[in-house]
Parts: sequence; structure tokens; C-alpha cells
Amino acid sequence: MIRELTAKLRERIPENVIHEARKFAPLLAFAGGFTWDSLTLTRVDSLLDNAILLSYLLLLGLSIVLMYLTVERMEEEAFNQAGPVEEAAERQPLIKRLSGWYPSLIQFFMGGLFSSYVVFYFHSASMSKTLVFVLLLFGLLVANEFMKDSLRNINLTMGLYFFVSFAFFTFSIPVVTKYFGFATFFASGIISLALVAAICFFLLKRQVLRGRRHMWALIAQTLVILIVLNALYKLNWIPPVPLSVKQAGIYHNVERTGDNYSLSRVKPRWYRFWQTSDTLFLMREGDKAYCFSSVFAPSELNTDIYHHWSFYDTKKNRWTETDRISLSITGGRYKGWRTYTRKSHIRPGRWKVDIRTEEGQMLGQISFRVVKADRELRFITDNI
Repeated sequence: MIRELTAKLRERIPENVIHEARKFAPLLAFAGGFTWDSLTLTRVDSLLDNAILLSYLLLLGLSIVLMYLTVERMEEEAFNQAGPVEEAAERQPLIKRLSGWYPSLIQFFMGGLFSSYVVFYFHSASMSKTLVFVLLLFGLLVANEFMKDSLRNINLTMGLYFFVSFAFFTFSIPVVTKYFGFATFFASGIISLALVAAICFFLLKRQVLRGRRHMWALIAQTLVILIVLNALYKLNWIPPVPLSVKQAGIYHNVERTGDNYSLSRVKPRWYRFWQTSDTLFLMREGDKAYCFSSVFAPSELNTDIYHHWSFYDTKKNRWTETDRISLSITGGRYKGWRTYTRKSHIRPGRWKVDIRTEEGQMLGQISFRVVKADRELRFITDNI
């Protein structure tokens, strides 16, 4: 049935058109994965979204296994019978006749996973070195659309599969366990390593790999990636997903009334219309600076964050931390758990507030400059 349908399509569609259309297959796979991902994903703690991404991950693993099983067998048969791979494919069962689709399926699922990771990790990244990891994810997302031929390299493919598995479990495990920390990050790596080892062991049993030495080489390669990622986590190069800062700023006053917060800031000059907080803090005698932050966490996840207030010492040419204030947050609110700290006895100069996790991972950073007020101040109050 399929053979007849394919033959009829080839008769009606010129060969040069088919050849040209194949050039756009990677682009279509990219657009399909990214569009589907954008339409279906909502938030990082959604069980439905996590189930969709888990299905991507499992189908990606299945596509990888099928690709190596079918391609290796057809190449061997074509060699033994001195015929092209296409002719060998016509003599195979359906699952093997579909072998030409497996690389595109791998690109589709991998593109869908990488695009969701770019979104989720970007939300958790601050304007610091954690952005490098997000740029790496974006680079892999783009590169995925041009590596169809490179997927035949099993070392590259298994390395990428471990990476996408690891990136998924780092935010899905905290969603399920309601706990966030290095323990969940480390567990993500162990589970991903186990998945790669299981695939390698299966391919070894099916005689796709060149002996046990080849299998252990793939597992050792994965272990090296695991060690590097754990080192990057400790060095604060990886965003602390699934936590993310929804809103943060410096204000002259913050008050809570019931379930609402009132944020008071100086009305900016007309040419600073984009300013939504007191990044230029006009200080009067006795003024205090308030740091307001809204941090998203998955439902039922309770943890502590910290506001690190620092002043730039021009004499010592370095930042000096003045305060480290602990704040408890509860997950579930889409716009984030709202809280604030305040700083008395501020002085003119450069200041910053780092919003960090309990283990010191950077969630966000607010930089502002304090100068003495040279005019009468008019205030704006934002209610959130």
C-alpha cells in the first residue's frame, strides 16, 4: 500500500521538486517543533507541560534507538547484496522502511525540547554569567536544525540526549518532589546517566555498538559531561530553574494592604519614560531604600531566598556587602511570591541587590545609584 502510494506520488511530482523540497526539511522540522512547543507550553510547574516534554524525551530516545537499529542493518544488507540502501529498505518491514524519517523525528523532538528549555532557563537567568548557559541552549537549538547528517555520529547523539535529559529533570524533579537544591540537581544527572546507559546497553545487545569497550566509552563521555555540569552549577553558571524572578525593583516605600502591595517611586523626568523603579534613587534626609521582588516557584514548593545589599567602595575598588536578609517564599502564584526588604542609612554612590537562593545561586540583580535630591520630589504609586 505504502509502496504503491509512494510510486504514484513520484510519478506526479518531478524529481527536481522533491530534491529541492528536501533542502527545507530541517527548517520545517525546526518550525514545527518550535511552533508546537509555543502553542502547548504554559508554565514550568504544569504537570501537563512536563508530561508533554517527558513524552518528547522518551520518543526522542526511541527514535535514536530505531535510527541506529535500522540504518546499521540496512547498510549491512546493502553491502552483502551489493545493492543501494534504498533497495534494501524496500525489502524490510515497515519500521525499517520508515528509517529515513528517524533523523527528522530526532530533530523535531530535540528542537521542541531545546526551545522549551530556552524559554524556561531564560526566565530563571539573570543578567550575569548564567546567561551563557541560556546562550548555549539557544546555540544547540539552532545547531540542531543543521546536524541531520551528524546524527549518525553516536558519540554526538548520545551526548546531546544526555544533555536534553539532564535539562528536563533539573526542573521536573523539583516540581514533583516540592524540593529545590543541589540534591535534586545531582539526582537529575544520575537519572539522565542511567537513561543513556540503558540505551547503550540495549544497542550493545543488538550488536550496534562495537563491543563493550565502545559502550563504556559512551558512558564515560556522559560521565564527563555530568561532572562538568555539576561544576558549572557550583560556580553559579547554570540558572536556578524552576525558580525565576517575575519582578524586582528599588522604591522609596513599599506597603502591603491585604493582598495588594503599593510601590512608591519618584516620578521620572519625561526623557526617562521607561523607568519603572528608582534606579536613580534621589535621597532626602532620613530616606530608606526598599527592594521589592516577586519570585516564582512551583506549587507547594517552599524555600528561602536572600537579598544581598552591596555598596561599591571606590577607595578599595570593590563591592562590599552590607546586609544579607533571608526571606521565605511559597510557590504556586503565577506572578510570583511578593516580598521586600529595606535598607536604612543609605549613602550616595553605587549600590546593588543580588537576589539569591539559599545555596547562593543568582536569581536576579538590581543595580541603582543614590544621589542627593536636588529638587522637590513627586511620587507615583504602583499597586500590584
